[in-house]
Amino acid sequence: ASRGLGDVYKRQVLACSKEPKKVDNILNETKVEDQMVVAYKEGIKALQEGDSLFASKKFNEAELLFPQSVWAPKSSLMSAYSLYLYDYYGEAIYNLERHLIQYPLDPNTAYVYYLMAICYFEQTDTEKTDLKLLLKSKEFFEKVGKEYSRSIYKPMANSRVKAIDNYMSIFSQYEKIKETNEKQIDSLLYTEKSIIDSTLT
Repeated sequence: ASRGLGDVYKRQVLACSKEPKKVDNILNETKVEDQMVVAYKEGIKALQEGDSLFASKKFNEAELLFPQSVWAPKSSLMSAYSLYLYDYYGEAIYNLERHLIQYPLDPNTAYVYYLMAICYFEQTDTEKTDLKLLLKSKEFFEKVGKEYSRSIYKPMANSRVKAIDNYMSIFSQYEKIKETNEKQIDSLLYTEKSIIDSTLT
């Protein structure tokens, strides 16, 4: 019986010795969470003031401070959005790609793909459109429309796909007309050269 009491006493002593560690861990987590909240709020403020790079930095800081928090993926997404909002499209795409790897189960994944598509789309110029960027944009818009049927971004994504398809159709027709005109011009130039050559001989 005394042995049993001794075991109970040991367990109580061990339990008591672990309590301060638990308290310390909780306090440390609270401090880190407070720091994360401060960094996140600073990111929001910087974004409102138009300093997108500093905002992105603060959101990244918030994510790193408390990576196990539900706010970590939100901070990651806000960092990418900050960069997109002020035309840092390449950097935004890089952050979004990292987000997909880091948070594959994020419920905001549909928006991640939608924002990525927008970033590619915004890099196309109306006069000198890069078709590779346009097709990449279409790829992600289609992904949103097909794989995230319940997403609020589906209608907008489908609308963008139709707009890109219309543009591609017009662009194809333009290229054909351009090619035909160039052949006609080449033919006229050849005829003119032949006439000039004949007069010189």
